[in-house]
Amino acid sequence: MRISLAKFISALFIILILLFFIIISAYQIKKDFNDSQFLAQKMRTDFVHQQKAIIHREVERVAQNILYEKNLAETNLKKNIKEKVNQAFGMVRYIWAKNRGRKPKAEIIQQIKEALRPIRFFNGQGYYYIIDLQGREILSAGFPKLEGKNMLLSTDKQIQKDTRQLIDYFKSGKDEGYFISYWPRPGHKDIKKYKGITFVKLFKPLNWCIGTSDYLDAEEKAIQEEQLNKIVNVRFGKEGYIFVNKYDGKALISNGKRIESDKTLWQAFGPRAKSVFNKELAAAHKPKGDFIYYSWKKLTSDTLSPKASFIKGIPEWQWIVGAGVYLDDVEKDINVLQKSANANLQKKIYTNLAILLTILFLFLLIRYFLVKYVGKELSLFLSFFKRAAFSNEKINLSKIKFNEFYDMAKHANKMLDDKRAIEKKLQEEKENLAVTLRSIADSVITTDTSGRITSMNRVAEKLTGHSSEEAKEQPLMNIFHVVNRDTREPLENPVQKILQKKTAVFLDRQTLLISKHGREYIIEDSAAPIRDAESNVIGTVLVFRDVTEKIKNEQEIQKIKKLESIGILAGGIAHDFNNLLTGIFGNLSLIKMHIHKGDKIFKYLESAEKSIDRATNLTSQLLTFAKGGQPVKQDAQIGPLIREAALFNLRGSNIKLDIKISRALWPVKVDKGQFSQVIANLVINAKQAMPRGGALSIRLTNFHNSTGRLPLSAKQCIRIRIKDEGTGIKNKYLERIFDPYFSTKNQGSGLGLATVYSIIKRHEGFVEVKSQWGKGSTFTIYLPASASADPHPASVKNKRASSEQTIAALRFLVMDDEQIIRQVTAEMLHSLGHTVEFAGSGEEALKKYERQKNTGRLFDIVILDLTVPGAMGGRETIEKILKINPQAKVIVASGYSNDPILADYEKYGFKGKIIKPFRMEEFKQAIEQVINS
Repeated sequence: MRISLAKFISALFIILILLFFIIISAYQIKKDFNDSQFLAQKMRTDFVHQQKAIIHREVERVAQNILYEKNLAETNLKKNIKEKVNQAFGMVRYIWAKNRGRKPKAEIIQQIKEALRPIRFFNGQGYYYIIDLQGREILSAGFPKLEGKNMLLSTDKQIQKDTRQLIDYFKSGKDEGYFISYWPRPGHKDIKKYKGITFVKLFKPLNWCIGTSDYLDAEEKAIQEEQLNKIVNVRFGKEGYIFVNKYDGKALISNGKRIESDKTLWQAFGPRAKSVFNKELAAAHKPKGDFIYYSWKKLTSDTLSPKASFIKGIPEWQWIVGAGVYLDDVEKDINVLQKSANANLQKKIYTNLAILLTILFLFLLIRYFLVKYVGKELSLFLSFFKRAAFSNEKINLSKIKFNEFYDMAKHANKMLDDKRAIEKKLQEEKENLAVTLRSIADSVITTDTSGRITSMNRVAEKLTGHSSEEAKEQPLMNIFHVVNRDTREPLENPVQKILQKKTAVFLDRQTLLISKHGREYIIEDSAAPIRDAESNVIGTVLVFRDVTEKIKNEQEIQKIKKLESIGILAGGIAHDFNNLLTGIFGNLSLIKMHIHKGDKIFKYLESAEKSIDRATNLTSQLLTFAKGGQPVKQDAQIGPLIREAALFNLRGSNIKLDIKISRALWPVKVDKGQFSQVIANLVINAKQAMPRGGALSIRLTNFHNSTGRLPLSAKQCIRIRIKDEGTGIKNKYLERIFDPYFSTKNQGSGLGLATVYSIIKRHEGFVEVKSQWGKGSTFTIYLPASASADPHPASVKNKRASSEQTIAALRFLVMDDEQIIRQVTAEMLHSLGHTVEFAGSGEEALKKYERQKNTGRLFDIVILDLTVPGAMGGRETIEKILKINPQAKVIVASGYSNDPILADYEKYGFKGKIIKPFRMEEFKQAIEQVINS
């Protein structure tokens, strides 16, 4: 069944117009309603914020005024009593100076008392008193019966406390001061004590405390009364006022009036007032006060209304100061606003209905004229539309008379615009894809199925050394030249693997990319097929990245782990070796004591000691790997330290030192001893690499690690570059030179460079080496700069004080788990004329120390071994000894020369230290240091 197009269009337009007006009207109604609700809520919020700000400001103003007046009164009171005490002090000093040496002391004291006794001030309430530093009352003008009595023995606990406070104050070295005290008032029959401020001054010739007091309660009551009279008149806003309650619930000011009743708030207003007061009290205890919320009756109504108050406490007076505001006062204005909004809404509805009826009438009126021309216009429109559809030619809108056709023609033109926009967008997306490909951080190369390159991004251009234009249409392997890292054999073309497997393949970490310019990169990642919409393979994509630095960092981590595992073994060996050396050193020292220096045997012994010194240096390097080798850092200018270490280790050689230090070199935090060892090892290596002489260059400069190339967290570093002209290092050895016990020399421990590496790592630094066989080596060290260090530290000269006096026989307690150490220590102490007892562990040492304390004869000096396997060591033992005797003199002994406890032994309670192995002279100096401390 066919219908008239004109009728269909007419009915459709009528329906659309009705729907349009219904939607518009509903939207306007909804919007106006929401706007009125939003405005009402905003008015409520703004009102509450405004009123809370007002009451907060007014309460704070009252509280600040109370504190100001209170502090002002107290300041004036202090000033007055200090003036009075200074006057009395001047009189006492004058009488003492005038009569001293001419009259007996007792007579002068009596004269002073008689001069001060009758003086009264502060309306007859003020008087002077004198008390000595033993607590005896010398003068009490207000209470004569107290004179001669010791106030420390008073039955009144408060008087005892005040007296003890005053005496302790002056015994600590003070000359004068203020105190808060509680004393009875002269002339009052009751025994109640009143709070007062006292000023006392020490008269040193007689050890007298001369003072006077004034009472705060009368001043505070006057200030409180004055403040209440001011607060009761405070008004703000329409009906705003300040109320004041006490902590016990009694009201002082309410509703802008003074309250004289002793009733509590809940007695006057009922149980509801109790819960409100509890909220007030909780807010008053907060230092900055707080807002509380509750319901309360208005003066003009019996209905409860929501209310907010700001509360501030005055703890000294036990006052609660507050102000409140009713939160529903804004509702009247909101009701007026809503009535106005409703009237406007009704008016809009009527207006929209009138507009709708007018439009419908006009539409029906002109419908006749439109139908008459529809056929003709439709044919004209179709011809235009056909041209627009097939030739991208727009419809000429000026020839369209009817709105319906005009709108359709306009939409048809818009379709043409959209089509052109889509085509343009497709072109832009193609360009964006190319931009994205160039912006990817990884290298990307795409090929067709024959393996010829179709595109390549900028990162790939950088790594391969070829431009995109140069590489396009080239076989992949002509541009992407990869070999095995170890064998240097060419690798298989990944495109062939992809076309065979039809899936992604991954490159081995042994893949080495050689660029056009010969630069080598270790790369990793994947290659995958490119598929079309039907999943057919149409090419391949290679995505790879340079992981050279990443692999180097991983190798650094492996070195650190290797050093840590070896460090555990090295620490144990070094400790035990030092214990053995201690026995050898000690016995050699004892033998030398019984041999004349001119004997041949004496020279042999000295030669043996020098050999042991070399062994000691070896253990020092071993300890660098151990836990005890943690650096004890301090701020330092590293330039002079490096210069001194280099010059010392090049003495007598044919090496020319060329050292340059940047004038603005940043300071660093280093362990000076360990870092000197680093420079010594590198300089010695360079010297050994140049047996026929040569030049050694050292350069110190600042270095900004802004690019993050180095595996360091610090951005500001110091760079130390040490370059020699020696034989160099072969490539196959470069990755192993920092390994412990690795050496290419016939002689050497293999610990030198491993020590360098370990120390630099523990200083949070980084060391790298570059070398060419036959041309020399360059070691570069990076250390974090110290932002807090003094760039020009003052030089410090260490002075060793030695005692030439003979030390009396002493009693020693020596704790060490090694039998040989105990034996040699006993021989040394016996040779010095001392007696000694031994313990093999901290537990045994504590038992002997406690036993000696019970007999009343404590050991003069205790020597504790720092490390005792399986038992209590020196650090734990000294803590318990100091609890028994805080004055105990304890020496720490350890084979870990780099242990942080030895670097700061006084922090742990030790008075001295002995580093194993030690000679007799070092042992004797440690004892003298402790005895003289």
